[in-house]
Amino acid sequence: MGCGGGRAASARQLQEGRRCLGRAAGRGILPAGPRHAPVGLCGRPRPGGARRHAGAVRRGVALSLRGLVEVELFDALAERMLLLAARGAQLSPEDISAAAAACGAMGHAHPRLFRVLAGEALRQAGAMRPRHICSLAWASAELGHVDEALFSHICGVLEAGPDTFHAEALALLLWSLAVAQRLSPRTAAAVRDAVSRPRIPSTAALSQLYAAELGLLADHGPSAGPGLLEDAGVSAEARRAWLRGHCQAEDAPPGRRDAFAEIADVLRREGLSCQQQLLTEDGQVPVRLACFPSSEDKVAVEVYYSALCTSTEPRRPLGKMLLRRRLLEARGWRVAAINSEEWHGTVRAAGSPSGLHRLRAALLEARLGLSPAADGQPAISR
Repeated sequence: MGCGGGRAASARQLQEGRRCLGRAAGRGILPAGPRHAPVGLCGRPRPGGARRHAGAVRRGVALSLRGLVEVELFDALAERMLLLAARGAQLSPEDISAAAAACGAMGHAHPRLFRVLAGEALRQAGAMRPRHICSLAWASAELGHVDEALFSHICGVLEAGPDTFHAEALALLLWSLAVAQRLSPRTAAAVRDAVSRPRIPSTAALSQLYAAELGLLADHGPSAGPGLLEDAGVSAEARRAWLRGHCQAEDAPPGRRDAFAEIADVLRREGLSCQQQLLTEDGQVPVRLACFPSSEDKVAVEVYYSALCTSTEPRRPLGKMLLRRRLLEARGWRVAAINSEEWHGTVRAAGSPSGLHRLRAALLEARLGLSPAADGQPAISR
């Protein structure tokens, strides 16, 4: 199917999803009104309506997983799932998994929904299969919804039987625990044998395992014990996958790829030494842009754009970026986060090249904690 056919199919699926949701709203299952309106019902629901129409939730969630549902419509889906749960309708493990995965795929932080999903997952712990646990753990860690009881349960499941998880699931779970700062030396020791076997087929799984190992060492230091990847060959391959995949994941969308070069130019004009595309001293963590205000100080400049942040307010970096920040800080780097939209907004706000330069310099000073000297020259030189 060509591009045109794909777009037509996507449009038809989106319309179908909207019709499905509209019918559900008309029968009193879906909260009515705009996104920020109080939750209300359109009439009195008929007995068994929640059970009969639970399939519409799954349909809408499946559409959102494919990027075919806008945030506002997904908010309505989330409210509907909360309503179903409040009425006593049991969310199946498939519902829990699909809703969590949809939130994670859309970068949609929804604390109330995740509290319900975590509670339902614990209540139905015996019915939750590895793929359900993985979806919920990944989305919870990526969006910052870390339920202590849920993650303690996940650690217990891993420690009791790591062999019940296939390679990719095990790697994703360990990555999720590391991002949530819940990967303990005890859990790592319990899964080390399962991880060390030559059964990791994908590059993504190797990258996740390496990131989990770095997170474990950053959080626990020497008390972490041996690394997750004891085989030197597997460890080297995982490191290459982590570095390669991490850089690819950070490639900015069109129109944003020049941000690092522009920021570097402003830094140099301010008299600061900077370097693009390097690794930390131990060769473990890539740095897209480094600034060296002094011989003792090193700053990693991070540019966050929409795909690296949650889609909801307040916008928050996704878990993978927060893990990266922790890894840099554990190696003695300061991290200066610059919002891509705010940075490029200075282009529209500036009336002249000199005004643009002043605005950008002020933005960098606010982010890097720099202040000009009394004579107008930068207080920190090369």
